[in-house]
Amino acid sequence: WQRSATELWAAGDGGSVWRRINGKWTVLDPAGARPDQHAYSIASDGSGGAWVVGDNLIKRCEPARCASFENPFEIDLFPLVGTWALSRKSAYAVMGIPKGSSYDDNQDKAPALAAWNGKTWQTLETTGLLPWMLGVTATDPDDVWALGVEGFLIHFDGRTWERSRLAATDLSHIVATDGVVRVFGDHGRVFKRAR
Repeated sequence: WQRSATELWAAGDGGSVWRRINGKWTVLDPAGARPDQHAYSIASDGSGGAWVVGDNLIKRCEPARCASFENPFEIDLFPLVGTWALSRKSAYAVMGIPKGSSYDDNQDKAPALAAWNGKTWQTLETTGLLPWMLGVTATDPDDVWALGVEGFLIHFDGRTWERSRLAATDLSHIVATDGVVRVFGDHGRVFKRAR
């Protein structure tokens, strides 16, 4: 995740987190790395920190340290596969397909999206809206988008969730910027949707 031309964040196996400032890499929280943690997504929160999610992993890192948080979902065998941060007090994480499962196993049985309110992670009621999720993005708390498997999208406008579907199933990432939601897929495919 690149926050600016001089600041870059990276995460990997063991839940390790690196921060690069002005060309110099620093490893954050090396004592907190665990072999059962694998980072899948990282997002800067715009205040010098970043959120990292993955298998058995939710961390918020600042320039000098990282703090770990409990998985907000009832079942912790589900990896957290995407995160997006609006600020130090507002972030989102999505739950992906559990290892060894197919995308249609129990897909609508539980919430798959959680929000950070500055104090705790809380699940959001999305039951029945999306199959397993792949990513999340937001421009503010009243404009949250999540990408699910099979090309499904959900959008939160501050009051209700709306579900739609793209004409592709090989999608992997979602980003909302400059009034446009972009969904990325295999073979260089990019879908754009004005908000």
